[in-house]
Amino acid sequence: MNFYSKRKLEKDVAKGLKTGKVRKSVRSLLVGTVAVGSLLGGLGLSNAASVVNAADTSTATDTNKVRDIKVNFKTTDGKAVSKDGKNVVATLSGKDHKVGDKIDEETAEKLVNDQVGSGYRLATTDELNQGQEQSLLGAEFTEIDHVVDAYVVKKAPAKDIKVTYKTLNGTAVQFPDKNGNLEDAVGTISGSGQLEGDKLNSDFVNKFIESQIGSEYRLPTAKELEDAGKEQGLTANTQFDATDQSVDVYVVKKASAGNVTINFVTADGGKVLVEDPEKPGKVQTIDGAVIPGTDRLAGDKINQSLIEAVVNANTQGQYELTDTDSIKDLQFTDKDQEITVTLAKKAKDAGNIKVKYLTVDGKPATVDGEEAVGEVSGEGHKAGETVSPQLAESLVSSQTGGKYRLAKDDELKPGQKQGLTDTKYTDKDQTVTVYVVEQESTDKPVEAKPAANINVTFKTTDGKQLTINGTDIKGAISGKDHVAGDKINDSVVTAFVNSQTNGQYRLATAEELGKDQKQGLTNAQYTDEEQNVTVYVVKKESANKPGDTNKPSDNNKPTDNNGSQTPATPAPSAPAAPAQTPANNTPAKPDQPANNTDANTEVKTLKHNAALYDENGNRIGSDTLKRGTDVQITGTKQIAGKKYYVTADGQYVKASNFKGTETKLKHNAYVYNKKGKRANKKVLKKGKKIKTFGNKTIKGKKFASIGNGHYVKVANLK
Repeated sequence: MNFYSKRKLEKDVAKGLKTGKVRKSVRSLLVGTVAVGSLLGGLGLSNAASVVNAADTSTATDTNKVRDIKVNFKTTDGKAVSKDGKNVVATLSGKDHKVGDKIDEETAEKLVNDQVGSGYRLATTDELNQGQEQSLLGAEFTEIDHVVDAYVVKKAPAKDIKVTYKTLNGTAVQFPDKNGNLEDAVGTISGSGQLEGDKLNSDFVNKFIESQIGSEYRLPTAKELEDAGKEQGLTANTQFDATDQSVDVYVVKKASAGNVTINFVTADGGKVLVEDPEKPGKVQTIDGAVIPGTDRLAGDKINQSLIEAVVNANTQGQYELTDTDSIKDLQFTDKDQEITVTLAKKAKDAGNIKVKYLTVDGKPATVDGEEAVGEVSGEGHKAGETVSPQLAESLVSSQTGGKYRLAKDDELKPGQKQGLTDTKYTDKDQTVTVYVVEQESTDKPVEAKPAANINVTFKTTDGKQLTINGTDIKGAISGKDHVAGDKINDSVVTAFVNSQTNGQYRLATAEELGKDQKQGLTNAQYTDEEQNVTVYVVKKESANKPGDTNKPSDNNKPTDNNGSQTPATPAPSAPAAPAQTPANNTPAKPDQPANNTDANTEVKTLKHNAALYDENGNRIGSDTLKRGTDVQITGTKQIAGKKYYVTADGQYVKASNFKGTETKLKHNAYVYNKKGKRANKKVLKKGKKIKTFGNKTIKGKKFASIGNGHYVKVANLK
């Protein structure tokens, strides 16, 4: 390639002005180039037009081909940037460009990032030394290859970004601190580990803001911002800087939510008929249910789990959702709304099948002088399922001690039909007849062999080995008390998965399995040889995770929230937004192993409503676990001098919510409800010892919970 420098071009054009002749290589640059005027003008060669016009255009190179731009990278001290002992050089292809296209700042910065590294950036004009020019910026594609310089400097370490939250009228958002005093909502995104110019990704920005403003606020729409004349200070385009930054984030307080009416219909548009379990044959039409907006805010999600719970409660567990796509992304609004869901009747649990064995001549089959009978358990099956065709043969062999075998079709007499052929489970116990033939005397009786163990490896549906707290999860189902051919009931499989994963995972459904994945314990049977199978699992949606996000300075917000709840509308159990770790701009994982956890687990029952915390004692969400909830505990941890229990989900609950803190009354005290009103006429006497379960601010006054939704004023406690 013939790369032209500015100096050489100036020399050749000047020579051409004197001689009236232009070198062929110079003509190829000048003829037909749209940038001739500005190029020559910049050299002070305005007379060059006559030379260009006099040039023999018939000898010019192909003026329709856009050539490449070569880029040399240098530091501001004039040294070439090198990697692995070689100077860093890049070529910007002229392909897909046209003459006159310019290199913009975004393209230039990306080129620096790709070629030199993310730790460098383009030098600013103020950072360039005398005689240096950032010729990459604004460089034009032409019909000749040319060279430009890109001067770079190392990025400086980033400083923190301070975030202040305000309403659209400019008022600071405030939340109560641990003492109940209001303070401005302020958050900090740490610059640690970041460099100037690094961008915040949109996912982090959204989660960070949500964790700071809590469930009571939302981000305004673009229209609301425009009407208020405001711009968000923290967006996906926000960059870290070498100096501290302060930005404002504008939020809008959510309105109270309206009620949600759910209409029930069947797939054919029919009515939902629910049987009265106490009065067989009596049915009741259930048109739907109402989820009250009480204690909810506009914008709160209407989770599928909430709707499922409402359906289950109002149909007494007899119906289930069939169309979940129609209820995705639903939210409470500030107005009442109405939705319709399609339901299907659940299949009832299957009853047992009693088996009566007859020979083909109609006589009872006997073993050791007693009539042979058997039973097929309905456990783990639903009414309507077909009994496995292979089950009959294994039953005959195992339940008659190998004396009989299943009669073949051509051995059956007119009117005889095998009772387990194409038999379906029903919701009631049933009796069937199975016809058998005694084994011929030359045949050795088939002796039922003891069953061997089944070794199980647990994997997630992405094909990875399941690990919990760093340990690979494997197990074995014992063959003890079983014989080869016995089927492994689905209920056994479910219980086994639950016990091996500490209740954190469940069996993956057929729809959740990946290509070529198959559940190793589905329809499995014991054999007389040890088996190795794989079971695929998915993590359960934890009932311990409230759906709201964090508020700043809310570490010691009272744990009491005895919200009223009707049986037909159970509270939602949506997963909590992950706690943020601004130091590295990555939300903390909710299942991160905790310190000081015990190897053994136990289940404890809450004596009081309780909040969930992260490992630093920061509250997760604003919902509470209700008193009476059983919580699986894996260990303990001291946080800021207080004892916390570690849950199976890697979250933390104050130990005092399980056993309370004993204290003594220094004054006679009335008993109050959650609204700050006298709960009864009872007076607790001075000097009485009571147990408290955390504090709560009601109408500006501090109360201590004494359980069962009752409170006393903190001022009356020692």
